[in-house]
Amino acid sequence: MLTHAASAFGGQVSIADYIQHSATIGPGLDGLFALARSIDRRYESDLAVAEDEYVMVHGRFSGGGRPTKIVVDILRVEHGRLAEHWDVMQAEVTRSESKSGLPMFGDTFPDAGHGSLFRYPESFTKHAARFLSSDSESAAF
Repeated sequence: MLTHAASAFGGQVSIADYIQHSATIGPGLDGLFALARSIDRRYESDLAVAEDEYVMVHGRFSGGGRPTKIVVDILRVEHGRLAEHWDVMQAEVTRSESKSGLPMFGDTFPDAGHGSLFRYPESFTKHAARFLSSDSESAAF
């Protein structure tokens, strides 16, 4: 989310007063822009809620060889500039791991049939290559 926020806000970040509360992002603008330059993950947003000077965005980070994370970013905007950021992250679970029986993001689980092939292209490519290079028609995954 902040990768996109950093790009989208560009010069619209309150330089002197930007406050970063995330445990995984360095302080101030240096931390924000270092994150923006270093992330090689896919980001999807599903829901945004705004009230007064606060915006909350529900999203998913996937790919980059790391576990998929569901995140809620909380942003405070002051005079049209990004002024403060908090986030809450947790690992996305599969249908069998979900106590509620509902997905954490969107309306499908990460293991929901063919949809997961497109959400996890690295894994799909690895399994497809293994299957295609196998001598057996029933290659095990």
